[in-house]
Amino acid sequence: MKLINNILYIEWSEMAAAGISENTMRSAKQNQSASWSFISDPRDKRKVLIEFNALKPEYKKAVEAKYGNPLSYQAAQLIDTYLVTPSADAEAMAKYKLADGTSLPIEHRAKYEMACAYLHLLSTTTCKSAKAMGLPDLATFTHAVIQLIEARGIALPASYSKLKAKVREYQKQGATCVVSKRFCNKNREKISEQGLAYIKELFGYGNGFSLERVTMEYNLHATTQQWQPLTASAVRYNLMKTGLLQEHSLGRENEGKWRDKFDISVSRMRPSRPGMLWVGDGTPFELYYQTNIDGKRNYWCRKYVYAVIDAYNDCVMGFAIGETEDTDLAKRAWYNACINTMVAPDQIKTDNFGSKELRSSYSALAKTPAHFTPASVGNARDKVVEQFFAKIFEACAKDYLSYAGSNITAKNQPNRDLLNSLKSEFPTEEQVIEQIVDCMAKWNTMPRKKLNGESLLQQWQQGNHTQLRSFSDDLRLEVFGKLHSDTNRLTKEGLRPTLQGVTYEYLLLTDAFADTIGMEYQVVYDPFDLSCIMAVAKGGRYKFIVPQKTTIPMAMGDFKTGDREKLNNLLDFKKHRKQLVVQRKATNRQLADAEGLMRLFPVIKGTNKNVINESEGAYKQLSTEAFAEAVVIEEQLPLQKLQQSHWYDDDNDID
Repeated sequence: MKLINNILYIEWSEMAAAGISENTMRSAKQNQSASWSFISDPRDKRKVLIEFNALKPEYKKAVEAKYGNPLSYQAAQLIDTYLVTPSADAEAMAKYKLADGTSLPIEHRAKYEMACAYLHLLSTTTCKSAKAMGLPDLATFTHAVIQLIEARGIALPASYSKLKAKVREYQKQGATCVVSKRFCNKNREKISEQGLAYIKELFGYGNGFSLERVTMEYNLHATTQQWQPLTASAVRYNLMKTGLLQEHSLGRENEGKWRDKFDISVSRMRPSRPGMLWVGDGTPFELYYQTNIDGKRNYWCRKYVYAVIDAYNDCVMGFAIGETEDTDLAKRAWYNACINTMVAPDQIKTDNFGSKELRSSYSALAKTPAHFTPASVGNARDKVVEQFFAKIFEACAKDYLSYAGSNITAKNQPNRDLLNSLKSEFPTEEQVIEQIVDCMAKWNTMPRKKLNGESLLQQWQQGNHTQLRSFSDDLRLEVFGKLHSDTNRLTKEGLRPTLQGVTYEYLLLTDAFADTIGMEYQVVYDPFDLSCIMAVAKGGRYKFIVPQKTTIPMAMGDFKTGDREKLNNLLDFKKHRKQLVVQRKATNRQLADAEGLMRLFPVIKGTNKNVINESEGAYKQLSTEAFAEAVVIEEQLPLQKLQQSHWYDDDNDID
């Protein structure tokens, strides 16, 4: 209901809720029926308002049955414009002294001044002025005031007769008549410390006992404890003492609501540079789309969006769109953020959804495991991206006709009747995805007044990037890689895993990797980027980032830019490996001979040298002193010692 120029209007949705057919209202509007009066809401042109007094009696009765007397509502809207505390009443409250000589507490003074405002209005309003408000009589006005007194907890009686009596008392005695006689009443001292604790626990119990139930239970228990019984007003007084309300809330409601009301908030500064803190959260995106599955059309579908923003300025680093908020959606969003920027954040903050499953990933992606700081469980204020979503819905999503509204309690909700009439024009699934992507892009690139016309993206790009962490291949595979179920043996060709139905070759031109030829590896890969893999030996003994093996054309005419360099690098490495193996062999032979071990083997001077020289002629190029010493057989080795060896015979002669 809305009061416009002292005329009461009913909203379209309120009429429908009262049982009046939308077809009836739509037909009346189209035909401009004389018994109906329609206007557009001055604050929201999309909303249709219907004048109450113009309705037929049967429609008025339906509205009254649903909402009560609308005239009382009309009066309630007008009352606030006439409420004023006379200066004399305010002065009387300021000068009032209690029995103990103290002044009224400030909170009570304000309460009593408001009560005086209502009494003043009641005492000065006449039947003529009530009719000027659009009300038939003074009684209707008084009942409207009573409704407000009861709803707002004004310190006045909520019954008609008692309120009229209080008005007469006010007219005779003045403002002081509203002051409770309970101030400095010695009877309050009759409640013991144990009794007060009992009251607090009763009221703070999770079942939500009413004041009357608490009073009853207290008085029943009081008979067994020799406590004085209490009235409901005395119980209320003790419960409302300063500081006790927090105790009630913690037990009566829940920790989350208590935290929202009473937990001391911490004022935080934004990070001083980009990349210091990224935060992530997911929510249903407030854009409807329609589907048609097996001939069944659904107009009220929504996508889930998980967004990662930089707390430096709320610029979107990346996001993912899905059917539900799950761990896969969150991981895709973080992957998207890192790939978009090629940056890894120092610190990560998320809500608690999926934090157990993703803790290892978040800990690995952050600068240190300690830099993963999930939001506190049940603490709505610690959910880091909720304000971001509310802002992007307001700034960007409202541009689309299928905007759903940020939440049921939010202000400026879309017209539900209008949405229903436009549902056939809602976007398809593919179209709404495009709209969401556009919203994210618009959020990052739209000019901001606070930034002198620059966008969030421009501000982020101009920030201090000197300490940004690079999103390296090893970090990408460590955090987002998938472990292949099969093992792969490293051969001279490299690793040849079959990934997503295709066999790839991977080779790393390093001695450390080449030294493990013959070893079994498990492969960690990124389905979106197969340019390299992570090869992990069983037990994690070895771990390598291995690129795809270079393929060189056979014909020089097929060479492309860089192929010659790649070929040369490969040939140089092949040559290096031969030299390294021979050098290692020579070093081992020299060491063994130095220890006198070589005299155990049945060799003849020059034999081993000939064998080595026959190996593709490769060793002829080596002239190092170590190798020369290694291949020379000790001349002093007695022939008879060789002949005495028990395993030696002519069949084993290697010559």
